[in-house]
Amino acid sequence: MILKQHPIVIGIDDAPFVFANTPPSNNIRPGTTVPVIGATCKGVHLVGLDRIQVTIDGRDATDQVRTMIQSSKHFREIQYILLDGVALGGFNIVDCEAIYAALDIPIITVSVKNPDLPAMEAALQKHFPDAKERIVILHHIGSPVELEVDIGLGPNIIYFKPFGIPVEIAQDLLRVLCKHSKVPEPLRLAHLIASVL
Repeated sequence: MILKQHPIVIGIDDAPFVFANTPPSNNIRPGTTVPVIGATCKGVHLVGLDRIQVTIDGRDATDQVRTMIQSSKHFREIQYILLDGVALGGFNIVDCEAIYAALDIPIITVSVKNPDLPAMEAALQKHFPDAKERIVILHHIGSPVELEVDIGLGPNIIYFKPFGIPVEIAQDLLRVLCKHSKVPEPLRLAHLIASVL
């Protein structure tokens, strides 16, 4: 697989939220769902936006993300999917293998911090009656790969996990997309847009 000069990538991130049983924070009203933004870029240039809602701490993120991508006017062009971490809306874990199997589009989870999977597993066991099912998905995701990216301010470390794409190609893609920050541009834009919702 040869990486194109301007790959078409959708970056997916959720908006800030507070849980339904907590008081408002920074003018964010508590609720049961949270908006999620899909920012489609050609290289590092934004070409499209999509939006869905996912249930906070729910189990619908995988279906909602798949539906958003399939409904996007750029669906036939999208070459890669970037996801901010392994979950949206708290512990609404995204089954990346299922999305890749359904869409045949490689997906990469990206994080600026090394995810503490044992801590996530412990939290799931403590708070969720369906913890076993969620933990199965978490185990399928597995431990991330460390990558050093240079954005002109010295090296920075990010962590990623690819599905449907070799590690080496994923590394090349992330280096191309980390132009303005250590967060790949489609994810950075999705985060910025989601943060004002």
